[in-house]
Amino acid sequence: MKILAVDDDEIALELLTESLKSVGYSDITVATSGLSALEEIDAATRPFDYFLLDIQMPEMDGIELCQRIRRMASYKTSPIIMITAMSDRSFVDAAFSAGATDYVTKPFDTLELSARVRMAENLVRETRVSTNNVFAVQSLKAKVEDALRFSIGDAITIEDVPGMIGKLAMENYLLQLSRGKVYQSIAIGFAIVEIETIFSRSSPTEMLYTLTDVADAIADSLKQSNYLLTYCGSGKFVCVADRGSRAISPDLEIAIQLSIEEMEIAYDSGAPCEITIAMGEPVTSSLWSSGNATQLMESALISAEDKRRALQLEAAGVSVSKTKKGFMKAG
Repeated sequence: MKILAVDDDEIALELLTESLKSVGYSDITVATSGLSALEEIDAATRPFDYFLLDIQMPEMDGIELCQRIRRMASYKTSPIIMITAMSDRSFVDAAFSAGATDYVTKPFDTLELSARVRMAENLVRETRVSTNNVFAVQSLKAKVEDALRFSIGDAITIEDVPGMIGKLAMENYLLQLSRGKVYQSIAIGFAIVEIETIFSRSSPTEMLYTLTDVADAIADSLKQSNYLLTYCGSGKFVCVADRGSRAISPDLEIAIQLSIEEMEIAYDSGAPCEITIAMGEPVTSSLWSSGNATQLMESALISAEDKRRALQLEAAGVSVSKTKKGFMKAG
C-alpha cells in the first residue's frame, strides 16, 4: 500500500514513518508541507492509496490540503487520516467537513494508528474490486450503472452536498469526541417514507440523484447551523449539530419538505417522484451516559424509523396516537 505522510515537524514525521514500518507499511512517501505534498502527488507514477495529514502547517494547513486532494478525480474516495495534536471540536468538525475519513490525535499509540490504517487499507481494497468490476463491463451505460449499483440498505457516499460525509467518517467523528463534547451535540434522523417504492422504480443513477436532492434539501435547511450530515442507507439520514442550534426545531421538518417539493423531483420517465420526509425526535446524551458515542446516531435513526412507520400507517388509514415533541436521550 502506497502512503503519503505530510507533517511540517520532521521529528514527528520520522516517528510516524517508523511506527508505520514497524507494523508492516514500508511504501511511504513523506512531505513537510502542503505544497510539497501536492508536488509529490503530481509527480507520482502510481497513485497513492491513502494519506496521513497533519493539520497545523504553515502556508497550507492539513484541512486545505485535504480539500484540494478531494477535488482530484483520482482521490475522491481515498482514505485520508488526519493526525494532529489538536482535539478542539472546531478542528475535528473542519477536518471531517473537508473530507477526512478518520482522525487520530498526537501523541498517537502505534497499535491505534495501525488499526486505523488497516481499516483504511480494507476500504482501498474494496474500492479496487469495485473499480475492476466496472472496467469489465463493455458498454458505457452498463459501466455507469454497475459502478452505481447498490442495495436499498447500503450507506452509499453522497458527494457535493455541504456538510455531507460518509457513514464511517461520521462514526469515527463521534468516537473522537470527548464525553463533554458529545453532551454538547444533538443528533436528528430523517427518513424517506416512500423509500421502498422509489428504490423499486429507480435505476441506480436515478436513486443516487434522488438521495442527493434530499440531502441538498436537508443541508439547505441547516445552513445556518454548524452540522455534519451522513446517509445511513434505507432512505435514512442523520445530522449531528451543536446542541444549541436554533435550526433543530419542529419547523425543520416542514422546511425540508417544502424544499423538496420546490425541486419537483421526477423519475426519468417524467412521472413525479413523491417524497415525504419523516423527522425523528432530537437526540441528546447526558454527561453521565456510559454508552458509546455512536449511540447518539443510532438513537436518532431509531426515532426517524419510528416516525416513518407512523406516517406509513397513517397513509394506510390506521389511526396513530401523536406524542408531544421533545428530546430523546441516547442510551
